[in-house]
Amino acid sequence: MGLADALAAMLTSEDDLALLHRDPAALRDRFALTGAELAMLTGAGPAGYRITRRNVQAKLRRAIRVCLPVTVAHLHHHHRDLWERFAATLVRPPRPVHRHGIWESERLADWLASLDLAPLADYARYELERTKLRRPDIDARGVGGAGGAGGAGGAVPGRPRGRGLGGPLVLSADARVLTFDHDVTAGPPLQELPVRRTHVVLHRWSEPSHLRTYRISAATALLLDRCDGTRTPEQLAAAGGGDPGAVRAALDRLLAAELVHPA
Repeated sequence: MGLADALAAMLTSEDDLALLHRDPAALRDRFALTGAELAMLTGAGPAGYRITRRNVQAKLRRAIRVCLPVTVAHLHHHHRDLWERFAATLVRPPRPVHRHGIWESERLADWLASLDLAPLADYARYELERTKLRRPDIDARGVGGAGGAGGAGGAVPGRPRGRGLGGPLVLSADARVLTFDHDVTAGPPLQELPVRRTHVVLHRWSEPSHLRTYRISAATALLLDRCDGTRTPEQLAAAGGGDPGAVRAALDRLLAAELVHPA
């Protein structure tokens, strides 16, 4: 708790804004404010807070639209009341600049899931992971998704190091392995996304804006998940429980596509 949290409360809650002027000491104690910080908050009138709220929310709405364009367009046209209800909460303590829009988009995806709008929640997470992968200012090692599986390595694709092709393999830092309960690759209309377990690989190429999307089998998703930098191709083939030759052939294809590389 602190000044940033108190300011966020003033900008999102009419009750807290009223409390600021009715009982400022209670607000001071709740957010552990100093006397100077409380004076700063009480010095601004309600009208000023409401104008600031509208301006901040407008910027954050635009940021979410950049991250989740298809999801937001669907909400705007089919669930306008839900979009407006969520947007009314779009003020929060400052986050690092490079996270602008990401944190809010994560909140929206979680909120949609809580409302039993699973197809929309899945597609929102799909769009969000695509956005994260495109943005070089987001940590390239992060992975996620709806029940996502996968890992990431730190070496540059196409630049083997360590023990060469006989050594352990790792998923490229430019790839994400994701799992969804709906086929997000089918695209809009989102309310009609097929209900089926779908495994997807996103792969960023040299240009951050250039992404490739692969729909893969459960077996390939599991194989990629096992490429965690601890297993050699031979160990991966042995762990597959099937035809080792088929596993090795699959690894060759993944290496050629630069989805995995030597650790």
